[in-house]
Amino acid sequence: MSDSMPVADRGAPRESLRSRVIWSAVIALVVLAAHYPLWSAWRTSQLLASEGVEVMGTVTDMREVPHRRGNSYHLTYRYQFAGQSYEEDEEVEYQNFYGHSIGAPISLTVARAHPSVVSVGTDAQWQFMLVIYAGCYGLLALASLLWVVPWLRGLLRGHGRSRP
Repeated sequence: MSDSMPVADRGAPRESLRSRVIWSAVIALVVLAAHYPLWSAWRTSQLLASEGVEVMGTVTDMREVPHRRGNSYHLTYRYQFAGQSYEEDEEVEYQNFYGHSIGAPISLTVARAHPSVVSVGTDAQWQFMLVIYAGCYGLLALASLLWVVPWLRGLLRGHGRSRP
C-alpha cells in the first residue's frame, strides 16, 4: 500500500494555505486598525510631555456615563491660553472625576503650539491601554501558535517531509 496522497486531495493544502493567508491578512488589518487609539493617546502624551505648559481652568460640567461594564467619567472644563478661550470635554479616571466639582479650578496641561491639545492629570490612560494591548498581543501570539503549528505539521505530512 502506498503512503502517497490521492491526486484529488493535493489541492486541499493550497486551498487551506489560501484561506489561512486571507484570514491572516484580515487579522493583520484588524490589529493595525486597533493601534489607532493607542497611537493617538501616545502621540498626545508625547506632545504634552515635550511642549506642555500648565494652565488653570474651571470645571463647567461633570458627567458619569453608565455602560454595561462600568461607568465612564467626563469632565468639561474651560480655560484660556494665549488670549483665546477654549472648552473641552475629556474622559478621565475615577480619581480625577471625584477630585473635582463644578465651578472649581482645575490644573491642565496644554500643548504650547496646539492649545486645543489638553489633558487633566497624568498620562496614565495611554499606559493602561498599552498594558491592555500587550495582553491582547500575548493572546494573539498564543492563538497563532495553536492555529499555525498543527496546520504546518499537516502540510509537511501531506508533502512527505515530516518524520514517520
